Amino acid sequence: MPKVIILILISFILTGCRTLEHLDELLTLKDYSESKDATDSYVKNQDAKFEELLKAVNDGTIDKYKTKKTFKIAFGEAVFEREIEKDGKALNECLYRYSTKYFESDKVYVYFDEKGMLIEWKLVKKEENSSSDALLQEK
Repeated sequence: MPKVIILILISFILTGCRTLEHLDELLTLKDYSESKDATDSYVKNQDAKFEELLKAVNDGTIDKYKTKKTFKIAFGEAVFEREIEKDGKALNECLYRYSTKYFESDKVYVYFDEKGMLIEWKLVKKEENSSSDALLQEK
């Protein structure tokens, strides 16, 4: 950020008052740059947490996160959540995957009961995704 301010000040010095005419545009570009950096950082953080979740699934330690609260602390927010009914019980289904890989990613579905207790989870491998995604695209 200090580099951006220095760049703006140098622009003022070199171009004089003419730059003041475009100050709003310059500030908009600066805000866009900072927003993109924040978004990139968020995506990187979420993807790292998903990698941790995949590791927990593969080494069998996922069951130690018994509540939705501890699960979210460990693995972050789900990409998608919805309420479903399964076997006559209301469950909260949470989808975890890489942030920007919609179809070409492993997916982990996690199910919590009304009290926020972990009921079950399921891993859907990338290969299984691609065949079901192909079916979805055909319809």
